Amino acid sequence: MRSTGPSWAIVPGVIAGIAALAVLSTADNWAWFGAAAVLYGLSFGSVQPSIMAWTVGRALPDRSGAANSAFFIGMDGGIALGSVLLGGVVQLFGYAGIFRYSIVFLLLMLVVLVAGMISRDKKPSAERWRQALYF
Repeated sequence: MRSTGPSWAIVPGVIAGIAALAVLSTADNWAWFGAAAVLYGLSFGSVQPSIMAWTVGRALPDRSGAANSAFFIGMDGGIALGSVLLGGVVQLFGYAGIFRYSIVFLLLMLVVLVAGMISRDKKPSAERWRQALYF
């Protein structure tokens, strides 16, 4: 069985997140809000555990607790910083603007991830095999 690593679960999850935020920014009835909720749930449910497994998997075995802690500190810090930044955006553009503005961050994440995957594929085969689980 060939292992492709967590990036193959992250890419569709990020795309689902982009779709969820796009739908949410234009939703005007419960059906669209429900569709956005399903897409966002699929996104978060695939991206968050994949990134967490990726983070812990790259750590040395005796440092997995520290890696787990660093992951959650980064996640909590991102939520705090995002709340402050998007609080300013809501005053300027409203809630629909927040959701559209948030798409930019997911697009940036997608570009960085795909660039890393392409870079990984250009490495010599032994190096690619060794890193298969890590990116």
